[in-house]
Amino acid sequence: MKDKLDIYVLDGNLVDAELQTQYIMNITIERYNQLIPSIRIKRGLIDPAGSIIKALTGNLDNDDAIRYDRLISSLQSQQNVAINKITLISEIVDTFVNITNSTRNNFIVLEKTIEEIEEILNNTQFQTSKNLVLNTYNLLIHNFQILLTRLDEVETAVAFSRVNVLHQSILNTTELFNIQILRKQIG
Repeated sequence: MKDKLDIYVLDGNLVDAELQTQYIMNITIERYNQLIPSIRIKRGLIDPAGSIIKALTGNLDNDDAIRYDRLISSLQSQQNVAINKITLISEIVDTFVNITNSTRNNFIVLEKTIEEIEEILNNTQFQTSKNLVLNTYNLLIHNFQILLTRLDEVETAVAFSRVNVLHQSILNTTELFNIQILRKQIG
């Protein structure tokens, strides 16, 4: 998961670096265009003649050319501003899409991790229940073994008592010795 997280951080850093590069490139191009104008100003010796021809024929003269050049320059400037705004908005949308995809991927990873944790918890609960059942069975087995041992001792004692022999399982040597001492003291 750490590798995936590093990839997401790396992708975010790449997006940031790309946006910064494009922004600085746009500023540089804009500054270059301001310093070195691409509009060539034409001046003619016969500009006054152009005004006379305009009046007679309706053709454009130098003043009209200057006016239209200014209008065209203004439109180009506005178009460049609009293009820069569209580019910026496009970059923001792209960044937003990348962030959204990254967030969606993070949620997918988070959901898988939560499912794994739930599975581990369910397995742990199952294991705990299984251990509890096993411990209960082990206690029952131990108790039955003790009962079986006692029943074997009783069976052996009964068998010996039929032949009039006192078996050690009924009275061990120490208890028998204590009974003899009590008999001597009483009797």
